[in-house]
Amino acid sequence: MNNFRENNNDHEKKKYKKSKNKKNKKITKCYDSESISDSNIHKDKLYTALKESINKNKWFYLTLLLCFYMFKQSNPNTTSYLSLGVSYIFILILGHMSHRISHNVNFTKMYNKFKKNNINPRIDGYLLHFCRFLDFHSITHHDTTINKQPANILYEFINNVITQGGAIVIFVKLVNYFIDFRIVMLWAFMYATTHNINYVLLKPSVHRDHHIDNNTNFGIDIADILFDTKYNLDDIETHNHVSINLIIITLIIVYFCKW
Repeated sequence: MNNFRENNNDHEKKKYKKSKNKKNKKITKCYDSESISDSNIHKDKLYTALKESINKNKWFYLTLLLCFYMFKQSNPNTTSYLSLGVSYIFILILGHMSHRISHNVNFTKMYNKFKKNNINPRIDGYLLHFCRFLDFHSITHHDTTINKQPANILYEFINNVITQGGAIVIFVKLVNYFIDFRIVMLWAFMYATTHNINYVLLKPSVHRDHHIDNNTNFGIDIADILFDTKYNLDDIETHNHVSINLIIITLIIVYFCKW
């Protein structure tokens, strides 16, 4: 009799375990399907935002093509539209990544952690100044109590030019890479003037949101959509006003490249 009860209990336990496993599998499948559904919805939102961004900023992109044309005409024998396009995509991605890195790496702390104790004081001073320059954007620029001081605006402008393309010009010149340095300079000065002139005057919500959450809205808007770092996919930036910056900077570059 006892054996019968034990066998019956074992049987009931097995039935309960099977039932529980089935329920768990159903719950897991339910969560998986919800996750896939949410992912698909988010992808659709990104695609919609991408189309809206291109449509809203068509004058910016048409002006950019005009700048490509001016660069081509100023040096027709050694310039191709392919290299201009590749150069723009290259610097757009690099500029975006550079901005992200500046918010996630503290170069001064890293240097102080790994530097040798017997380093020459003068060299140490130069390297510390360089690290502070790299950290300027994430520390000083995002400190609203001091970031509007004229000296800090100027320093931020210089920082933008260097980190958003100036350093790349040196790299391109050294290795003779398949990159048109005029596009790199166009991007660098477009970014710096937009950041320190246009945004100061217009105060767009996308820039405000970057200061709310500095892991989003690194710029430009289309890059944030492509890399899924946009603060609010329903708030698409209209930056056609940057077309003026593009034209002026391109004319200056074309003029000086003749000499």
